[in-house]
Amino acid sequence: LDNVKAMNLNSVVVQIRPTADALYKSSLNPWSEVLTGTQGKSPGYDPLEFMVQEAHNRNIEFHAWFNPFRVTNDTKPKVFSKDSVVSKYPGYVVNYDGKKYIDPGIPEARKLVVDSVMEVVTNYDIDGIHFDDYFYPYPSGSAAFPDNGSYKKYSRGFEDKNAWRRDNIDLFIKEVYENVKAAKPYVKVGVSPFGIWRSTANDPNGADVNSSVSSYDSLHANTAFWAEKGWIDYIAPQIYWELANKNTPYGKVFDFWVKLNNKYPDVQLYIGHAGYKIGQAGWKNKNELPNQLKRDRSYRETSGSILYNYSSLISNPLGFADILKSEIYKYPALVPQTKNPSQAVPKEPKIISATRSPNNSNLVTFSSNDKGSSYFVVYKNAGTSAPYINDPACIAKIIRNNGDTIQYFSDTSISEGSDYTYIVTAFDRYNTESKISNIATAKAYTAK
Repeated sequence: LDNVKAMNLNSVVVQIRPTADALYKSSLNPWSEVLTGTQGKSPGYDPLEFMVQEAHNRNIEFHAWFNPFRVTNDTKPKVFSKDSVVSKYPGYVVNYDGKKYIDPGIPEARKLVVDSVMEVVTNYDIDGIHFDDYFYPYPSGSAAFPDNGSYKKYSRGFEDKNAWRRDNIDLFIKEVYENVKAAKPYVKVGVSPFGIWRSTANDPNGADVNSSVSSYDSLHANTAFWAEKGWIDYIAPQIYWELANKNTPYGKVFDFWVKLNNKYPDVQLYIGHAGYKIGQAGWKNKNELPNQLKRDRSYRETSGSILYNYSSLISNPLGFADILKSEIYKYPALVPQTKNPSQAVPKEPKIISATRSPNNSNLVTFSSNDKGSSYFVVYKNAGTSAPYINDPACIAKIIRNNGDTIQYFSDTSISEGSDYTYIVTAFDRYNTESKISNIATAKAYTAK
């Protein structure tokens, strides 16, 4: 998280339920084996509680990433806890391609996953719920997903099994969204689907690319429909292809999602980027990913980017992390505002004083009586003119609300002999910004 903060990233998406297990204290799922080597064994602390607290201490959003239906992610023999879905509800689980999955066609099985999501929403101070591309599994050769039993029992009148499968996932997404919003409306629900919804070969509304795999047909995830219905707050398609890719060039896939966002602008568009591919064949140009990020930023439809994965950033392939810090993310970025059903705006703070100290720092003291404020942004400008709040270079500090009525900011990034002018704004959990505070100038200190 310190590294994330140093790279001026403002959110993390962390997988907390990788295989029908838990990296948190759960009454529905066993402790994950990745913590201790044994499924169901407590690590002696709550990793999710720790991660959320430490993320918020750095004012980084925490999005809890769930894999909804996967039970195993390889074909190796596995010892399941007595609390595993395999042990408790074996009828919910099917075997496909040597792996185990919860069958999305069983209503009670879907409810178990929804309840698992809501357990986290209720018990932890998270900022978002995140699903990636795994709903029904990727097809394996000609083998069919073994759901004849659930289809026969729960077909709901569908004569087309693929349409029924898509409806199962539609029902799941809808139920998650409605439950989350009823409990904590500010918690975002996001999906990071396979980058191609459909291609024009199968649908005139699809992307103009050549791909045999699509989210709609292969994974039965109709992400465009979810955007239309407003069942997600953001969509982050995995556009994991290079700009010059022959069959699925980045630009053509990107254009599809921009067009979709124009139709459904209330669903924010974040672009998923393949940081893990840097240095691989086709990705040996150090400017490949920076150029993709710059392209994103040139479109008003895009609200940001998601970089997969963290380890690929911290290893700094082809100097990419350096480019992020020195060029792409040179300044902090504020998380885009999401739709607030109450339309309330936090009350603006009031600067009590801005004074120069003999140790060549400025102390800005401000007050806020608005308990709904989640964090504050202190803007500064050299001289006596007010800083421009739409310029990220003017962001001096982002301060998490610690609940105190009086807040402090010690600014050590100043030059002796120069005046500095400050304003402060407050943000709520929807990232709605207040009006600006009063303007205060700290005058240069003059020794007597």
